[in-house]
Amino acid sequence: MNSDTPPFAKKVEATNQPLEEEQKTKAIIKDSQELVPWWASNSTGVLQEQTEDSPRNYLDSFFLFPLDEVTVNADCEDIPQFINERFQNILAAANLSNLSVALILSSKNGAIKVYLGFKNESDETTGPDLFQSIVNGIFPGKNIKLAQTVSLSSLASNSKFGGIVTGVPILKNENGKQKFNLSSVARSLYGRDYLLAVISRPVSEEEKQSSFNRLVQLRDRLHVLSKQTIGEQEGFGEAVSQAETSTTGSARSSGNSISAFFCSHNRSKSETESKSKGKTESYSENRSSSISFEQQNGYAVELEKIADQYIERMIQGFSSGYWETSITFATQDKISSDILAGTFAGELSKPNGKLLPPPRIYLDSLEDKVLFIPKASSSNSLFPKSLASYITSEELSLVSSPPVESIPGYEIQKMPTLALSDIGSKSEMILGSITDHGNPIRDTKLYLSKSDLNKHLFVCGLTGSGKSTTVKHILKDLVQKEGTPFLVLESAKRDYRQLLANEVFKDNLNIFTIGDATVSPIRFNPFYIQEGVHPLVHIDFLKAIFNASFSLYGPMPSIVEKCLHAIYIKKGWDLTLGTHPNFIDKNGDYDGGRYQFDEHYYCFPTLTDLKDEVDRYIKTELDYKGELRDNIRTAIIVRLESLCVGAKG
Repeated sequence: MNSDTPPFAKKVEATNQPLEEEQKTKAIIKDSQELVPWWASNSTGVLQEQTEDSPRNYLDSFFLFPLDEVTVNADCEDIPQFINERFQNILAAANLSNLSVALILSSKNGAIKVYLGFKNESDETTGPDLFQSIVNGIFPGKNIKLAQTVSLSSLASNSKFGGIVTGVPILKNENGKQKFNLSSVARSLYGRDYLLAVISRPVSEEEKQSSFNRLVQLRDRLHVLSKQTIGEQEGFGEAVSQAETSTTGSARSSGNSISAFFCSHNRSKSETESKSKGKTESYSENRSSSISFEQQNGYAVELEKIADQYIERMIQGFSSGYWETSITFATQDKISSDILAGTFAGELSKPNGKLLPPPRIYLDSLEDKVLFIPKASSSNSLFPKSLASYITSEELSLVSSPPVESIPGYEIQKMPTLALSDIGSKSEMILGSITDHGNPIRDTKLYLSKSDLNKHLFVCGLTGSGKSTTVKHILKDLVQKEGTPFLVLESAKRDYRQLLANEVFKDNLNIFTIGDATVSPIRFNPFYIQEGVHPLVHIDFLKAIFNASFSLYGPMPSIVEKCLHAIYIKKGWDLTLGTHPNFIDKNGDYDGGRYQFDEHYYCFPTLTDLKDEVDRYIKTELDYKGELRDNIRTAIIVRLESLCVGAKG
């Protein structure tokens, strides 16, 4: 049997052809116009063509809240970061509630004002209470209320020139986090009338999803266009096979058998012959070659990087918020427009290695427009408004946070962090509302108990902060509820005389003027003993006062003490029992009711009595003689006489 396979030859040639250069260039140009439209934009007449013709209704739909001050903790070391983080919280809340946010910096007739504006982008009607709660909850300090008579259009009235600034701020560079200082913009425009508004609308989830999908498509297509592998391959193969087989065979056999009873005989013969022959031949030949190389388009590579940057920022926007932001301004003259645009763009322009939308300035006369507000001007799904900036919440908080430094009309106050809980009894005296960084907390009061008044109570504060008002409130509450007596020593002003005008104090308040005998002078006898006080206790107090007031040396303290006892004894006092005949009834019992009669004042000695007693005692009973006695007498008498003359005598 013979079998032959005929030889065959096969040649394969494959070549990956690149896109036609013309088609490739057109695709890249089209993608660049979508990713970086500002490269091909023409600024001539763009503000008149790509802004709203009548934005007044839109502008006046914002609720404006004046921001006169921002309170920060006294231990805050980085005020710009504190304000930036607070404003990020406002943006997060506004993004979730679908609220547009506006920061307005306005100057009219030299008065600078900072406003926060809010507008509900949903169909629901929302009053200013929602916005007011958000602002007061995030920005501590002075209670921020709606400006009832102020609108964005009124702030921009009488302006003749305006403009728009576009661009994306750089958050970080190689030296750390970037800083944006709106205060420098205000300082460069001192004495000029202007309005700067940063108006931001939250981009909806549908818009973000559409933009994200388009960016991914552009990136993938640019990736294909940026690098292409061109290859050429050639192959050749040949095979020859031949086979031959031959077989011959022969067989022969014979035999017989004889058997009788117990004897047998057998015989057999066999012959076999075989022959075989075979032949096989084979031949094979293969040959191949391959050439490939990569071709790169640098322009497409850079556009792919830009698409990656956009995708990265868009991913951040999905979590924290993505905003369509218009940075617009209006001024009275062109010079002010140039200054405002230049200083703002200067703060926005920072060194960076990313090809993000760079700062661009558009200036023109307003004509009959209130402000330049961008409108949808292209079919570009990534940037439907070419004069708006599409930025994340973190980027927006950098450029639209309130000023981080104090300027006229806007203050940054440092205030210590104090306790916000009162552990006192709620049945005691109410001092007022507890405040959080100066902002009163509703339905949260601070109470003062009687036990607190038995301790040292220190009331402090700046001039005009309400120290006297607080103390007057405490005194009024004590007298009105408990009838508690009090003594106020007022050394400088005469604020507490005003208590006489209050009905609570009208009939039981006595006012004395020390040192002026013509206006309610004070008249009291230091030797007068209050009801219930033992005479010896009072005499000890008097002795301590004289020793503290005068420089008494040698025997003088002893002389004064003996004379104090003597003048009370001469007035009829029994210093052992602590009684006086005038305060004893006919049964020999103490009668405190005698203190109600004017005659009881004559039961007490005076300074003149003490002076006369000292003079008599030294002259008649003291053993000192001559000059020493005269010196002792003169020293004590002169001191006592100084208390007996003038208004104090």
